[in-house]
Amino acid sequence: MKLYDFLIPHSKRSEKIFYAIIGVVTFFMIIGMTYLEIDSNVYNLLPKNMTTNAEEGKVAEYSRYFSPNDNAVFMSVEWKEFNKSTFNNLYNFVKDIEDIEVNGDKYVDSLISPFNAIYFKKAGETFFPKTLFSKSQSNQTLSKILKDVEGNRFIYGTVMAYDEKSVGVIVKMNKNAKADLRNSNTIYHYIGRNFFGKNYKDQKIDKSTFCGELAKVAKRYEKDFTIHIAGVPVYEYKSKQYMVRDIMTLLIPAIIMMIIILFLNFKSVRGVVLPILCMILSMIWTMGLMGYFRYKLTVVGILIPPLIMLIGSSYTLHYINSYYLNSIGVDKRNIIINATKAIFPTIFLASVTTVIGFASFLTARMDVIRNFGIWICVSIALTLFFSFFLLSKILFRLPIPTNVRVEKVSNDVFSKTLNFLNMLVFKFKYVFVLIFVACIVLFSVTIGNLRVETNATNFFKSGDKVKKDMSFLQKNYKGTISFNIVIKSKNNEKDFFRTRAGLLSAKKIQDFVQDSTKIDGVQLTGWTFSALTLIEDINYSFNGKHDVPEDQEVINKLFNLLLSSKDSNTRTLVKDDLSMMNIQVRTYSDRPKLNYVVTEQELIKLNKYLNENLKRIAAEDGTIEVETWGDILHLAGISKYLKEDQIGSLSFTLLFIVITALLLFRSLYFSIFSLIPLIFGVLMNFTIMSVLGIPLDAATIMIGAISMGVGIDNAIHFILGYRKILKRGVPYKEAIDLTLKETGRPIMFTSLALIAGFMVFLLSTFCPVYYFGVLIAVSMFNC
Repeated sequence: MKLYDFLIPHSKRSEKIFYAIIGVVTFFMIIGMTYLEIDSNVYNLLPKNMTTNAEEGKVAEYSRYFSPNDNAVFMSVEWKEFNKSTFNNLYNFVKDIEDIEVNGDKYVDSLISPFNAIYFKKAGETFFPKTLFSKSQSNQTLSKILKDVEGNRFIYGTVMAYDEKSVGVIVKMNKNAKADLRNSNTIYHYIGRNFFGKNYKDQKIDKSTFCGELAKVAKRYEKDFTIHIAGVPVYEYKSKQYMVRDIMTLLIPAIIMMIIILFLNFKSVRGVVLPILCMILSMIWTMGLMGYFRYKLTVVGILIPPLIMLIGSSYTLHYINSYYLNSIGVDKRNIIINATKAIFPTIFLASVTTVIGFASFLTARMDVIRNFGIWICVSIALTLFFSFFLLSKILFRLPIPTNVRVEKVSNDVFSKTLNFLNMLVFKFKYVFVLIFVACIVLFSVTIGNLRVETNATNFFKSGDKVKKDMSFLQKNYKGTISFNIVIKSKNNEKDFFRTRAGLLSAKKIQDFVQDSTKIDGVQLTGWTFSALTLIEDINYSFNGKHDVPEDQEVINKLFNLLLSSKDSNTRTLVKDDLSMMNIQVRTYSDRPKLNYVVTEQELIKLNKYLNENLKRIAAEDGTIEVETWGDILHLAGISKYLKEDQIGSLSFTLLFIVITALLLFRSLYFSIFSLIPLIFGVLMNFTIMSVLGIPLDAATIMIGAISMGVGIDNAIHFILGYRKILKRGVPYKEAIDLTLKETGRPIMFTSLALIAGFMVFLLSTFCPVYYFGVLIAVSMFNC
């Protein structure tokens, strides 16, 4: 059996078997799609290696002794007027948050609010614990209530805003609570259990479910208050919502855009329906396989469905275009065979370079980017399969296009425009050379301004409520997410921090953090708190000094008060045996333009600065050891891996594209010239990002390799056509003109399809996806 028999079988029976197999597999792939999960966990961006495992181990170890707030939800309740009604509504709001439960499972593990946040009030020669708000105070004015807590550094910034116009509620999720799965006996759940390994019975709530319940309570009180919510769980919850929305928001317009471009090109039903059919089947099969392999769609993964449609459009458009160009004669078999022969080298080589671009992500350290590259490569293979083996069979059963229709396409306004543009090629050739040189100069001058940023808060646009809430809380509470500084007695000495000497050693560390947190003139830390802060605040209410008491008996009394208060939030600031103390430090910038948020690069600088100086102070003291830790410090390492992955993927792509071009053209001359368009596109992309301040992140990091892999396709198409014409003995200027006439239309429409398709990403809720689409579209235009 010849290869062409697979393209066009001799019997209808074999065709029916082929269609039946396609139909059955598609059915099962649709089932696989329905079990495809979405994962918005930002920690999954981190690679698994010795460094990250060590960081995770450090966080896990210290979390055993302390209860960090970096994964808590920070809520702020802002009122118009503080009165009895406001007080009562606030009490009910906090109570409703605390009482969230499903099927008897409490969703809230702990909560800090104005009704349980303890401070100590002096009464004669002793102190007693008191909360900021209590039911008996409902008739009092806010100024009277706050009079008692003047100078208390725990209350302000935690449960009371610094401007005294809102109160804070910090909520931690009960990680052991089970999800609400009362209706888990449907056929959907049966298939999930038996074929996809789902465990519905013991499924615990995730951050998205938890934040969803908090949002329900907040909605009930939105008529009474303005409620602001922030924190890593909130960003993940909102990211998941937006990811689900983006999949449809991006996909449907992308399909509509493809339909318009295809119709403008072919002006026929088959020229629109058949390419769209191939692209949709490729998308269904790819996403179905992702479901069966239990891959989860991440912030990067949501790019896959529209990318499949856009990249696949190039191959199907070239194939249909070749079909129309070769639709001369009455033998449909020969027409399809000739069309396939004519276009196969171009499509195959274009797909190889595109695969190289995406395969370069296999060198990435980050699993999400590696998986992204793998699945796009799978989709390209599937699109090629459908283009050559499905389209050929369908076209064989359709009538041959008439000469009138072919002539109509070849003489439309697009062809005339292309002919006009082709005339400008030689006339302005030096202008294009100057533009290319200018691009290289601009890139060299601006590349130093390119920054890396993967902070989850930057996933949202400036007008988004998530961003506004975060900005409000950052400003009024001096931070929402904290990292930690643990101080350990050098010999693991028990009760070390109960002694005045131990507290004074800790004070050296805390004072340095509070006094020296500006780097390059920018404030990088805000609210700072520890057990030492509590001791000093109690001492302040006794003698008016924020200092460590001189009398050891007083210190013992204060520690006994703290440890007997049954306040879990204060007790987690020290290890039970008092051999370790933890300082919580919130990241905070004093720049309104950046929404008071510290950038990832600044956080890396801050961590390095603190580690160097705090270890120096500890060494000088001689009795303590110091270490910074926390999830946000762990996540800050993503930028390092992004930089390394960017260099690796670009180098890999360029190397293999050069090798492919050399093997294809067997000419260093043509290989070098084939690189010019993609080099121009990539350099312009990075120049634009540098000038406009668009950061490299988990999505935009992939632009360079994708631009190179996809951008060279048109160069290959042009050079193959040019060399074919040169072999006829045609002079080179005339050969260029003829090549432009033959290849101009498919090049223009494949580029238009990609540009228009990627511009659809402007509809995305995510800034990384938004910029990804715009920059790829610009890159395709430049190429």
